[in-house]
Amino acid sequence: MLASILAGSFIASKIVGDPYSQYRIPTLFLNSIIAPYVIYSVFEQEITLIYYSDYPELFWWSYYALIAWTLAIAYRAVRLSSSGATPRHLSAALVLTVLTFLPAHYLYFYDFWITDYTQTMAKEPEAPTLDAERILSRQGPLLQKQLDQMRASKPGEQDMFFIGYAGWGDQQVFANEVAFAKRLFNQQYTQSGQELILVNDVNNPEGAPLATATNLETALNHMETLIQPEEDILFLFMTSHGGNDHSIATQLSNLPLNDIPAEKLGKILDASPFKWKVVVVSACYSGGVIPYLENENTLVITAAKPDRTSFGCSDDAEFTYFGRAFLVESLTQNASFVAAFDQARDLVSRWEKRDGFTPSEPQIRVGEKILQQLVKWSEGRESSEKKCQTKCE
Repeated sequence: MLASILAGSFIASKIVGDPYSQYRIPTLFLNSIIAPYVIYSVFEQEITLIYYSDYPELFWWSYYALIAWTLAIAYRAVRLSSSGATPRHLSAALVLTVLTFLPAHYLYFYDFWITDYTQTMAKEPEAPTLDAERILSRQGPLLQKQLDQMRASKPGEQDMFFIGYAGWGDQQVFANEVAFAKRLFNQQYTQSGQELILVNDVNNPEGAPLATATNLETALNHMETLIQPEEDILFLFMTSHGGNDHSIATQLSNLPLNDIPAEKLGKILDASPFKWKVVVVSACYSGGVIPYLENENTLVITAAKPDRTSFGCSDDAEFTYFGRAFLVESLTQNASFVAAFDQARDLVSRWEKRDGFTPSEPQIRVGEKILQQLVKWSEGRESSEKKCQTKCE
């Protein structure tokens, strides 16, 4: 910045025709400009950017004010260094302003300190090395044990079966969401014994069958013996990181697990015994799975558009943004999945705006026939609850 001011002062002195002013101009200019630049730097970093998402005009007005102040100070410095006021003085002030402000703008020389965020960020703890052979060898018996405990549905009674899938096991937030979703569905939506979870959790690697494509496919195939294919509904809740290729990340420390590409997920669900499906995918870029899942018998909900990330999947978070909005804030109060999505989308948008994030824009695709089945299922639940209350009274 000092070099650009000296260069601008030299050129300004040539414009006004006073060679000695090249020494006076920078002294006068620097004495008046340093304090405003410091103030602007504090304002821009500590105040403006915090409220930028709600009041973007704050940033731009402070930006324009700094330009105007720089021009005024430059004109004053040029005037004080020589007598009179001519168009040459204004031209010299403009040159001095441009040569001072533009380098500062593009090179961020007006920031008088640089925060070393690498020093303030806590290092992520290394995931423990797991006994891969032992864990993988136990998958068959562990999954079969859960499947044997599931209760079959009865003909003529439309039931909903819940499968939770937490793919990224090196962060607790995804396992938290699946555990909450299982409790929620057990209390409000499914019959007891009609929930299954597949979880990758580095803190409890053998607490549930692993969230893998193989286990998901095996579980769905087994359910053919438990369900009424023309009546029952699958609710699949998947939460993990997502790739920009629209795959669902599968990770658990050192275990050799494969991600699930969107196309493969579509094939797994197409081959499942369930005709009616509700699929919720909470992950970055998850909107990219929609073309492989949507049909008239399926309701698809994703946490983001195909080209957008979702938020909240940090080590210190209990739930992701979408997981909290959809599961905790919406489904607990609203039995309609579509209405719960609408409420969750508004909440996520509000939180992202508050935190200055690019909107993730959650997506929904509602098949015409699945909507009819969900209405029928909801009416059946209400009827069963009334009968139960009557008997209890």
